[in-house]
Amino acid sequence: MAEIIWSEEAILDLEDIHDYIARHSSLYAQYQIERIIL
Repeated sequence: MAEIIWSEEAILDLEDIHDYIARHSSLYAQYQIERIIL
């Protein structure tokens, strides 16, 4: 499997996505980020 190198901008975007979803559910926020990363 190829290695993914995350840019600083992409990491910040993931944090923003997490924070947005976490407003309603911290559990689902973490779940969605894991789905994106994995």
